[in-house]
Amino acid sequence: MKNTRYFSTQGIIIRKQQSGEHDWFLTIFSPEHGRIQAISRASRKITSHKGSHLDPLNLCSFQFYRNGERLLLTECKVENAFISLKSNLQQSLTALSLSELILKSINSDQENLELFQLFHRYLQLLNQNTLSSLQLAEFKIKLLRNAGSWPDLSLCFFCQKKWQDSSAIWFDSESHLCCEECLTLTHNQLEIISFNSIKLANFLANYEAANLTIHTPANNLFELDKITDQFLRQYFQHDLKANPLSY
Repeated sequence: MKNTRYFSTQGIIIRKQQSGEHDWFLTIFSPEHGRIQAISRASRKITSHKGSHLDPLNLCSFQFYRNGERLLLTECKVENAFISLKSNLQQSLTALSLSELILKSINSDQENLELFQLFHRYLQLLNQNTLSSLQLAEFKIKLLRNAGSWPDLSLCFFCQKKWQDSSAIWFDSESHLCCEECLTLTHNQLEIISFNSIKLANFLANYEAANLTIHTPANNLFELDKITDQFLRQYFQHDLKANPLSY
């Protein structure tokens, strides 16, 4: 992209900020180019034909022009504004929390079609008001897997022994799963996690929650949140806000 003066792409607006007297500074997630940061000239003026297209979370087709080190937005056409999502406060807050996680996970000039499709699918689910707690756990797991930060949860971190239905499993504050025989090998804070929650987490890493027909007990959902949020904290190297993805 750096050597291309003009280019077009599809993307989702993640963030917009005021720039200068009449401009918007946009952060866009593109499947081909990852994070794009561009200026939309004079788009805050009442007479601008682009201003109404530049709301965060809009899926748009864009055209850009590179002027030196700056990237300028020349054309923008909305493909999906997710109107229903934005008219519901809870849906909007959840979507914005998802977009913040996405923003922290993408790089400039790096193709990531898989993550773009995941984000787009979840905006569609929110727009249809059909997103479940299980699907939110799936989103976090697949985001971590896409980043290469989702470990193999099917075995003990220390002795590599695979779990059985009867296994007692502990989860320590360094995100290690530990069997009963290896408890003395960690000096971190420990809490027990059920085998079913571990099994479900591994399943969600490879399949879509929308295709699941199983009943998920509340305690398993609680443990899934605990596991995924700890891995997210480790990946982003800081604490998350008070669970932005509870639902």
